[in-house]
Amino acid sequence: MTIKLLTLLVVVAVGGGGPPGVIRRDREHHKPVPRPIFRQASITLFRVEGGTPRQVAAGGGGKLRERVRPGRYLIKAVANDTPPHTLNPPCGTPRAPQSFKPGVGLSIQIKPGVRRIHVTLECPVK
Repeated sequence: MTIKLLTLLVVVAVGGGGPPGVIRRDREHHKPVPRPIFRQASITLFRVEGGTPRQVAAGGGGKLRERVRPGRYLIKAVANDTPPHTLNPPCGTPRAPQSFKPGVGLSIQIKPGVRRIHVTLECPVK
């Protein structure tokens, strides 16, 4: 009998005001300034198999928690999903600046044996 452990993937979107790649530092301690969850963000998770992404989960309210198998995943998030006719700026991470481009998203690889992965995305807000 084989038991496959799933990885808990936690994706959180936070609001940011500057362009991608800007690091905000606390003046006194040089630590990143904590920012609240951006509750208007919607997040979609895709599993990439054979080069084709297939949606496996979606979440609103700036959070997504999902147990997933090892493999390659694509995370797409937009800053605001209402109303549907407005242009929704994509959310991403400064570590992968291309993730801020519309339709691109953030690609991650989940390896076997990893128990938990926490991903924080920044959403540009005015």
